[in-house]
This record gives sequence, structure tokens and C-alpha cells, in this order.
Amino acid sequence: FYCEKPEDLNPQMIKKKIDSFIQYYNQKRELKYLGYLSPLQFKKQYEQQNRI
Repeated sequence: FYCEKPEDLNPQMIKKKIDSFIQYYNQKRELKYLGYLSPLQFKKQYEQQNRI
């Protein structure tokens, strides 16, 4: 919110930003619960498991 112009901050815009954050957070939480790993996370985990 800090980088926005004060005149652009209205209740609808604030609600939209909060809703998008909640959606992003819930998506990350669901993917973590399901055990999904991004390609980068999978590579790191694979390298750690196969160290000699």
C-alpha cells in the first residue's frame, strides 16, 4: 500500500489487494498440504537426498 498514491487508495482497491493476498496465501498453503514442489524445490530436495 505504501507505493500507491493516496488518492488511488479507496475501499474497493484495498479490499481487492487483501483478497488477492488471501487467495495467494491459501493457494500456497494448499499446494504445501498436497506435497507439491516447484521444479526448483524438487531439484534441491533430489540433490540433498542423493548426496554421497
